[in-house]
Amino acid sequence: MTIHLYQYFQLISLLSAIVYFKGLKQFKLAAFIPLLFFTCTIELLATNFKTLGYKSNYSIYNFYLIAHMPILLHLQLQMLYLNKKERFVFIIIGILAIVFSCVNYMYLQGNGKFNSYSFILFESLTIMVSSLILARYVINDEQTIPLLKSPIFFINAGLLLFGLGCLSVLGLQEYILANKLLINGITIYKLLMPSLNIILYSSYAYAFYLCSHTKNK
Repeated sequence: MTIHLYQYFQLISLLSAIVYFKGLKQFKLAAFIPLLFFTCTIELLATNFKTLGYKSNYSIYNFYLIAHMPILLHLQLQMLYLNKKERFVFIIIGILAIVFSCVNYMYLQGNGKFNSYSFILFESLTIMVSSLILARYVINDEQTIPLLKSPIFFINAGLLLFGLGCLSVLGLQEYILANKLLINGITIYKLLMPSLNIILYSSYAYAFYLCSHTKNK
């Protein structure tokens, strides 16, 4: 069984979420535990797809995109602190994105091909929402938690960096594969994605630590 370096960071973030569960609960972020458990499981399956008899890991990641999306959108909704009308609009946009991903999975790009349309849509939404959360946090004069002690800041800063990097790499995956873009014989995907994962899950782990050492006001 193969486990890559970045997957250890995913496991560390999951363990951190479990250890600091009470802190996550006060920030309404407890859904990170099932999200990270699901992520670690999918990554393990996708890494060892040949051992499991799959020809590629596209079908595994396509399923992950659809199942992962509503959980992360729910978590971002908790961090936005929207009023009733804003929450309604956010939920409608989220539902439409999920419906499109399901249609893409079943009828457009299909299960045997990486669902880049769904990925681009999902990462674009994540980037926009993370940017909005960070902007609202920074300009909020009534914010009582210092920026560098805020778990919300580190979670969304990590999501923003990861989303921008992923959108550049995976959104152009078909072009990269078709033109065989390599650096020292290694694809751009294999060079950048592990680093982006390490950044994201390190920011998660630190944010979870802050959840238990910061009072949510």
